[in-house]
Amino acid sequence: MAMSAWNQGYTTDVQYTSYFHAEIAPSHIAFAALTSGQRAPDLTGAFAYCELGSGQGVTLNATAAMHPEAQFWGFDFNPAQIANAARLAERAGLANVHFRDWSFAQALENEAQLPRFDVIALHGILSWVSPENRAEIVRFIDRTLKPGGLVYASYNTQPGWAQMAPFRRLAREHYLRHPRRSDLHVPAILSFADAFTEIGAAYFKANPVVPKRLEGMRKQAAAYLAHEFLNTHWEAFYVTDIAREMAAARLDYMTSATLIENVPAASLPPGVSAMLAQHMPDDRLWQELAKDFACNKMFRRDLYARGLNPLSAVEHTSKLAQLRLALAVPRAAAKLAFQGPVGEAGGAPAVYDPILDRLARGPASFAELVAVVPDQDRAKALQAVTLLVHSKQALPLANGVVGKTARAFNEALIAAHFSGESYGLIAAPAARTGLQVSADESMLIGSLLAGAKSAEQAAKHAAERLAANGRAPQQDGETLSGEAAVTFLTERFRPLLGGKLDLWKGLGVV
Repeated sequence: MAMSAWNQGYTTDVQYTSYFHAEIAPSHIAFAALTSGQRAPDLTGAFAYCELGSGQGVTLNATAAMHPEAQFWGFDFNPAQIANAARLAERAGLANVHFRDWSFAQALENEAQLPRFDVIALHGILSWVSPENRAEIVRFIDRTLKPGGLVYASYNTQPGWAQMAPFRRLAREHYLRHPRRSDLHVPAILSFADAFTEIGAAYFKANPVVPKRLEGMRKQAAAYLAHEFLNTHWEAFYVTDIAREMAAARLDYMTSATLIENVPAASLPPGVSAMLAQHMPDDRLWQELAKDFACNKMFRRDLYARGLNPLSAVEHTSKLAQLRLALAVPRAAAKLAFQGPVGEAGGAPAVYDPILDRLARGPASFAELVAVVPDQDRAKALQAVTLLVHSKQALPLANGVVGKTARAFNEALIAAHFSGESYGLIAAPAARTGLQVSADESMLIGSLLAGAKSAEQAAKHAAERLAANGRAPQQDGETLSGEAAVTFLTERFRPLLGGKLDLWKGLGVV
């Protein structure tokens, strides 16, 4: 199937995946800035937020539901995706999110009808569009970002893509010669790669990481891989490349939104920090470039600021002391292993266990958490909190719970799930972010919101809603109905109710 003429080389014959990207949530961006000692806009009240390349709009709709006083704009020139995003907003009754099927050039043309933004987010887009489109993005940022505003930009990174980039070209050329819907082509190129590997193709021998990464790709959605590998335009950048482009909009690199990367002890090979301290320690971009080589990094999530204003030591201490956090996983399930760019980093039990034990009793301020670590070591407490939030085992809490709009959004998500359209997401308004949830958790939360008080009541409610949509639970390939369905769901819900209910209450979900 030939691509449409209007798509400018971007994959549009299959839609991008529906997923919540926690790193572009305003709450996460504000936390990343704060823990790095940088000043960010106030992202709690009436701010303005824009996502360029908003896809299915899941993240933008979720954040709009949890920030009813703010205004959210999403632009994506794929009209099918914008239609889906607008439909979800309508289902949830969201009045503060606006979707337009605009290209970046059209967004520039319509600049006069837009607010000035506190945050502009671009997830992955820079690697998938033409140089001309990237220039339009930078011009849009230059014209619409407030002084002091932030830009989130994630993109494929060198040197980590050095071995995989030739395969990307092979996949693209194979696709051009075997035209069909792009996601349906993904298995064909993977099969070709397998056959080529088996007969001893030198590229795969010389780059043994490629077969390993291809094996991991098989677990990802074909639609995602179509967008990653089959676009006309594709590029993996060095961090200095993007920094130079962003400089045209008067932006400076601030910090990483991948929180573990702001903790050198957990994200760099041993000895790298000490070595880099001897080589241009005051040159931030050189340091970031060298760290990418130390980690062979494939992907970056960068925060840029229009005007860097580091917090004073006194203000930083004050703002951190006011920070409140809550557990997002049961205490028994918490792990002291954190995935970073060079593998797993371990946390010291003497520091982490007292923090987790305190959070298990309920939300706590950062000052309270400092008080429970050995020697009340503030630096160690900050590192621990950063890694717990990075691993999504703890979440920073908002100053107030926004219940009405978030509940309406959750009810829309749950209704979609019962009808067979699952987002795998629930809004946690106390933390103003989203939680990934399983199918069972979605149905249980929906039943609790409908008034269920026990696993049995929740199971009965869920079974009835499934039946009303012509659906039923499955066990070992057998369709269950009536009492059998209720009994099955009761057994599925009971451990979840015991392990998650208090967490969901604390995060404002139920």
